[in-house]
Amino acid sequence: MRNRQSGFTLTELILVIVLLGILSAVAMSLFARPDTFSALAARDQMIAFSLLAQKRALANSGDSATVSLTLVQTSSRWQLSLLQGSNTLVSDNIDRHGLSLSLNGTQLADGQSSSINYAADAATGNNYQWRISGAESGAFCITSTGFSHAGDCQP
Repeated sequence: MRNRQSGFTLTELILVIVLLGILSAVAMSLFARPDTFSALAARDQMIAFSLLAQKRALANSGDSATVSLTLVQTSSRWQLSLLQGSNTLVSDNIDRHGLSLSLNGTQLADGQSSSINYAADAATGNNYQWRISGAESGAFCITSTGFSHAGDCQP
């Protein structure tokens, strides 16, 4: 009767260590340059806010108060607010980390704000092309029908 030993071979262990090293080197690039990750995170957070505004407008289609998404740029952050009439429903701040924001090709200056109004059917009336720029850039579009998505607006 033979005793059979089970376990990993030396080759398998070395391969796992090499793969972990490669994965950690790739992940470290995100932490070494936080502005790379920040542009995409800011874009995704702005898309989430605009989708929330769209849903709020659709949910309250019988309400006469307009739903609006307001963005104010300061020197260190973007302040997002979701309003219905004069009531603030949700607000949040996004750190800029040296990033810039442009709307339809025009870069926003510190202290400048922009508002998008959503009708009862969630339509905005116009396409709004946003671009966040830094070491990396992230674009997103709020369409005239109120839908938001990553990437450029279609003509």
